[in-house]
Amino acid sequence: MTTSPLLEVRGLSVHFPIVGGLLRRPIGTVQALTEVSFSIEKGETLGVVGESGCGKTTLGRALVRLYRPTAGSIRFAGREIADLEHSELAPLRRELQMIFQDPFGSLNPRMSIRAALEEPLLIHGVADRSARRAGVEELFELVGMRSEDLDKFPHEFSGGQRQRICIARALVLEPTLVVADEPVSALDVSIQAQVLNLLVELQSRLNLTYVFISHDLAVVKYIADRVAVMYLGRIVELAAPDAIYGRPRHPYTKALLSAIPQLRTTVRGERERLPGDPPSPNRPPPGCGFHTRCKYARDVCRSEVPSLRPIDEGHLVACHLAEEIG
Repeated sequence: MTTSPLLEVRGLSVHFPIVGGLLRRPIGTVQALTEVSFSIEKGETLGVVGESGCGKTTLGRALVRLYRPTAGSIRFAGREIADLEHSELAPLRRELQMIFQDPFGSLNPRMSIRAALEEPLLIHGVADRSARRAGVEELFELVGMRSEDLDKFPHEFSGGQRQRICIARALVLEPTLVVADEPVSALDVSIQAQVLNLLVELQSRLNLTYVFISHDLAVVKYIADRVAVMYLGRIVELAAPDAIYGRPRHPYTKALLSAIPQLRTTVRGERERLPGDPPSPNRPPPGCGFHTRCKYARDVCRSEVPSLRPIDEGHLVACHLAEEIG
């Protein structure tokens, strides 16, 4: 018997109005996400990669309903959550949590770490005082911290320690799905490895499901079961890491992989360089959003938006010329 995915997203779009003038009237729209579709199985890690401004963070915040979708469906554990009102989201917060990119900015500098970790439990009416303290101390040690440091404040910890604290805060309500938005991008390389290993260990121990957002393709390759490549608010390729890194089928994915620094010098001309800058999301080009920078672009690319379609088992690509490029 097959089970339904933990998270199923269909046609998800998030648009933000641009206002101007003295009357603050709408003068345009930023199309941050456009018709994004994918699913995640329980216990899986989906990596999301792409350039800055491609919609990665918007996607993560929409999944945990920090942003209200403009259109589309988000089904979590069989329940539609895209159209829930603010008052209906409270029970959902226990199941969906987010780890933010800036650990210092996401912690209240005037609140001790113990108070910051107990606050979600208080809001949701979980346990009595002694049980909260015991649970927080156990979780704090689980993420590699000392319980005697719980009464300290955020400025007394290093960047890596603050990120461990933010991980603990995201897990204190025992969620099912965690969206990690660039959780290691602000850390030293050695600390990045420690935090990544911690996330992998916690996933195994607590049976967590991750959406892991990053611009670092090497980090995503290490932690993800599948990788979604985003460009201009759309998913352009989705596959297992071996397929993405071994045989990319979208020209944008090929260019991203080509930009990864190598220890050895490569043959001159081997790297693929993208001309120009990404188009503005408030004025996306017609057809394929990547055609303005693509050396393979044909007339069909300039007029028709490619659908995200399977070309191999489990390998989806939004490109009219995927077979030719592959």
